[in-house]
Amino acid sequence: NLGLLLSAQGRDEEALRSLAQAEAADRLNADPPYARATILLRRGDVAGAQAAARETLARDPAHQPAQQLLQQIGQ
Repeated sequence: NLGLLLSAQGRDEEALRSLAQAEAADRLNADPPYARATILLRRGDVAGAQAAARETLARDPAHQPAQQLLQQIGQ
């Protein structure tokens, strides 16, 4: 995924844009919103990370990493 690659290179703004495009293109795939949640959390945007993790769970209620992320930040 291009978003993950960009994030690994420290290019978070570009990564978030890429992930937003991936989310819009495939409304069933839970991976892009989860990746967005991890980037947002790393940047200190707890509310954004929570929203993205919830979107992940809306797409895949059994998504363990998203469940763990929400538990980690107290939601």
